[in-house]
Amino acid sequence: MEFVCPQPLFWNDIYESLRKASEGMATSPPRPLILMGWNYSNDFEKKERWIKTLDWAHRAGLSHLIPTLTDENGYFVDQISTYAIGPMGGPMYLAWNYSTKTRPSEVGAIESMHQLHDRWAEIAGDRLVFISRPRCFSGRKLRRLIIDVDAGSDSPWGSWQSLPNDERRREFTRLRGRINDAISPHHVDHIDFFEI
Repeated sequence: MEFVCPQPLFWNDIYESLRKASEGMATSPPRPLILMGWNYSNDFEKKERWIKTLDWAHRAGLSHLIPTLTDENGYFVDQISTYAIGPMGGPMYLAWNYSTKTRPSEVGAIESMHQLHDRWAEIAGDRLVFISRPRCFSGRKLRRLIIDVDAGSDSPWGSWQSLPNDERRREFTRLRGRINDAISPHHVDHIDFFEI
């Protein structure tokens, strides 16, 4: 097992001790990767931030405030992850299951669009069914879906143009999953919303 960093609550306690002791100093300790920072960082990033914290404490003369870490308050892994973390907390890109995607035929794209229109109530769900409509596929490989939404309508994840860095983004991820299930083997990577 390889040590990465302290467990989040213990790391926060260390940070608060260092922060209080450094009041009035020119620099502050590095913020710990806890809460959403923990969820959206890989093991390498966590370890790197912890090493920066140790280095900062040493340079600030505050190393004595960092307690000895034990098996209970340390975070250990078999292998340090280095991949980018995706919205579901797993790898953003899995090299072992990546394959080049081909462009569907025009007939296939039309059939996929018919599937979306026919099943939109089931795919969109109660919050989106009456304010949105799939318009077309675009992009070189037709892997971008354009969806029209009523002007002034509210997005379930906060904005039609961007995704938040919190749990609401999973609502979008589930929508894209339902779309891809409905049009399989066609698959969309991007969804653009246009208010009309």
